[in-house]
Amino acid sequence: MIIARLSKATAALMILAMLAVSACDLLPCLPQALLAPTPTDAPPDVPLQAWTIYNGYLWSQPDVTLALLNGVAPPDTELMIIFGPTEGYIESGVLGEFYLVRAVGAPLSGWIRAREITLQRR
Repeated sequence: MIIARLSKATAALMILAMLAVSACDLLPCLPQALLAPTPTDAPPDVPLQAWTIYNGYLWSQPDVTLALLNGVAPPDTELMIIFGPTEGYIESGVLGEFYLVRAVGAPLSGWIRAREITLQRR
């Protein structure tokens, strides 16, 4: 009797799992913004790129200039990522202040995780 109930419960779980997999095939399982971007999304040979912070990553944005210095930093060093049109600072429309962004082991271009970035007040 217990085995029969267990079998029915197992069968029900298997059916639910198959339906969930089918739903994921028909609809996106995660919104695009939640998917982790890859460093290959940005060309590595562009010295100036436009970025802003979005959903935990640096995201391309046309109204902010990002100047990347020192090329690709080794993982144990810090790469200074300079925002803004002048002297390496950005005036954020949201925060309304100037910030210097420092990323640890960040690539020359591509996506950078926000948790690897510290913002410092000027």
